[in-house]
Amino acid sequence: MKMRNSFITMFCAAIWVAVTSSVSLANTERTAGLDSFIQQQLSAHEVAGASIAVVQEGAVTHEAAFGTASADTTTPVAKDTVFQAASISKAVTAWGVMRLVQEGRLELDAPISKYLTRWNLPISQFDENEVTIRRVLSHTAGLSLPSYVGFDPGKPLPTFEASLSGGTAGSGSLELAAKPNEQWAYSGGGYTLLGLIIEEVTGQTFADYMVEKILLPLGMTSSSYFPTDALLSRTAQAHDFHLNTIPNYRLAAQGAGSLHTTAGDLARFAVANMNDNPVLNRETLREMHAPIIDTGFGSEMSLGFFVEGNGQLIGHSGSNRGWKTRIQFWPASNVGLVVLTNSESGEALVSGTFCYWNDVFEIGLLTETCATQKEQQGRLEAVGWLTTILITSIALALALRLLSNVLLKKRRLAPPTATEWRSWAIGLLLLLAIGHSLFLYTGLGVWAVAGIPWGFSITDHAPAPIQYAFHALLGLYTLSAVSLLMRRANNQ
Repeated sequence: MKMRNSFITMFCAAIWVAVTSSVSLANTERTAGLDSFIQQQLSAHEVAGASIAVVQEGAVTHEAAFGTASADTTTPVAKDTVFQAASISKAVTAWGVMRLVQEGRLELDAPISKYLTRWNLPISQFDENEVTIRRVLSHTAGLSLPSYVGFDPGKPLPTFEASLSGGTAGSGSLELAAKPNEQWAYSGGGYTLLGLIIEEVTGQTFADYMVEKILLPLGMTSSSYFPTDALLSRTAQAHDFHLNTIPNYRLAAQGAGSLHTTAGDLARFAVANMNDNPVLNRETLREMHAPIIDTGFGSEMSLGFFVEGNGQLIGHSGSNRGWKTRIQFWPASNVGLVVLTNSESGEALVSGTFCYWNDVFEIGLLTETCATQKEQQGRLEAVGWLTTILITSIALALALRLLSNVLLKKRRLAPPTATEWRSWAIGLLLLLAIGHSLFLYTGLGVWAVAGIPWGFSITDHAPAPIQYAFHALLGLYTLSAVSLLMRRANNQ
């Protein structure tokens, strides 16, 4: 009997070892494929460097670094290289707020004015008593100031109060711009305000509180909202779209986007969101991850996080000048991924990597999102190529005609003919088409509207119906130009 039990035990152990080895081999192959994919994406999208961390079975199982930390020095990115997390900072800031809520020092549904003595919202037509901690966390408080440009690293940073009042290098001041709890409106300024509230309640600086109560307890030892010289010495350099280095702009709005961290530290943050940890209990985490409102951009918003995949995939993206980042994790399956880049062009790499992870690691929650992104990108590229070819062809034809007139010394002093008026109209339409394309399909549109030199285009963040309207308008310019060309040809 004992021998039979021993044999069964040995047999089960052998099966377990075989299964475990098979899973381990599969995971090794997946991560090797992921590394290879990212290496290819660096060249394809002109991204200087990237750092990633993979979470499987509730643990950080893979970290990897790619490319250069600075194109000027060709210093390679290492696993401990520090990046600006950009707006991922908000998700970590939300943990700082929720710890105080869990301790009973903040009330989620109390007006923020209850905790403010150093600064108050400007008077508006809306009731500021409806601006609560919960609504600020979920971007439903009706607050303005969506994002920040940042300050030159050589300049001193303004205080929280000065930043909230408009000391933002051109990004604006924080105001109550809409009725609270009626719509979703992203507000980085709201998270700056949360940082001030943390200081008011704790008596500590925001950065010190976050290190002591959140970052260090979670094992995030290479992270800070106000980095020391030692941490800055390990920080990568930001780059533009063409691998040129740009300054590492700093934010006074610490809670909104100033977190400096590594991919490994953010992966530990992901693990803490899915398991028992020394900061927040399971009940608090469930409340934080529960969707509150549809953003209208293919995701829902919870307390500090964006939620996708039918409420199962939790995360946040980041976009500072020269930095594109994302973290996402699936609590039910204890898996997650962090991708950090130090280039304006990094968004394409980030999106592509998460779609690769979704397919190869059999996540499946981003399939629809990735398909939509691919379809929209293909449509935009097709429109871009066709427009470019058409405009180039017409411009070349007009240039050749002008050149021939000059060579033949053909001068006309008489009033323009109908044909010549059509030529001017065609030229105007082409200029409109070029301006339209640059405004909507490049970062110039965001810069023109908001004064912020972001790397994304208006169409990247516009709802599908708006995108279709943009395409239709561009098509109208083009068809009008072609129609005038055909009429001119028939009249000659």
